[in-house]
Amino acid sequence: MNKKLFRTCPICGCDDGEILHTQKFSLSVENPLPKKYDVVCCSGCGFVFADSSVTQKEYDVYYEQLSKYEDEATATGTGSADYDAKRLHQTAQEIEKILPDRSIKILDVGAANGGLLLALKEEGYTHLVGLDPSLACVHRMQFQKLRAFVGGIFSMPRLDEKFDCIVLTHVLEHIYDVKGAIENLLSLLNEGGILYIEVPNASLYQKYFIVPFYYFDCEHINHFDEASIKNLLSIFGGTIIKSRSKEIPASKNQPYPALGVFYRKDNQNISQIIPNFTVKENILNHIQQSLKIEQNTQLEELENDKTPIIIWGAGQYTQRLLANTILNNCNIISFIDNDSKKQGMKLHNIEIKSKEILKNFNGPIIVASALHSQEIVKEIRAMSTQNSIIII
Repeated sequence: MNKKLFRTCPICGCDDGEILHTQKFSLSVENPLPKKYDVVCCSGCGFVFADSSVTQKEYDVYYEQLSKYEDEATATGTGSADYDAKRLHQTAQEIEKILPDRSIKILDVGAANGGLLLALKEEGYTHLVGLDPSLACVHRMQFQKLRAFVGGIFSMPRLDEKFDCIVLTHVLEHIYDVKGAIENLLSLLNEGGILYIEVPNASLYQKYFIVPFYYFDCEHINHFDEASIKNLLSIFGGTIIKSRSKEIPASKNQPYPALGVFYRKDNQNISQIIPNFTVKENILNHIQQSLKIEQNTQLEELENDKTPIIIWGAGQYTQRLLANTILNNCNIISFIDNDSKKQGMKLHNIEIKSKEILKNFNGPIIVASALHSQEIVKEIRAMSTQNSIIII
């Protein structure tokens, strides 16, 4: 079914799209993002994205005030976990192959706690700058002797310099105004400079199935493949000098599909957008995979007898489950999350707390985590609890 779009296509500007799926979320009161959106395929160029009813302003507020990347214990991009450090060092080495001169100026946009900058520093790069909308993240980078500033793609501080390389890893899928983002970044890039973009690879969602609708969350609102990235960059001229599909670790045991693109700012002529609808079929396959997963029968029992339960996990997976399954009918007395930023907030009108509340609870613990369920179970058992544990 086609619709007139709230959000015109971020690449070609078309205002008509085909609805592939409607995704719902249960969000905290503080969250300014929509509780529902349609995943659509642009009728003009084939790009797949979330037809969000809010604007870039709300997304900026979300990342400034509710950043999940502040807590080093739970966030990716910090290098704290071995698998995350491995990913960051691999990215640093890829950049080194394209730009071996260690004296070049590099800007990491959406740098979080500076994990990639530290990896680049270990490779010998000396002029590194981080930019992030979270003040806590910037303070942590500065504590690690990195040069860092509070700001984002649409709220740039005055840097008084241009860069030879700008890095945008796993950021562009979060951005509402994609063309505006690229335009702003290119204004900070020297002629002949390199923009490195890394995003989830939507053409491989069905191959890397994790949990139902994993790739549709309230943050990831753009679903790029190689064709759509090329169409986006063609608007600005320049040259794509390298583009490749890659596999990165999303957790200790779970790989994740990504796409890395090195783009050079030069005087090449602007190319024409070439419609490509291949990614639509790949995403429809992911949707069909998700719909085939059966409901957990243990949840049905808990829903029927109203047993008091605690849910460990208050992230995107739980937010989808609460809005789309019978989990929202269960007798949830609390949520647990290790992310200190979430603790004290309310989800489903129920407070999110630390794991200390388990000391006074003997009922079932529902582990709701797409990537870290086994680690959570080990953490619970390390507390010497006797609670039954149900993984969903």
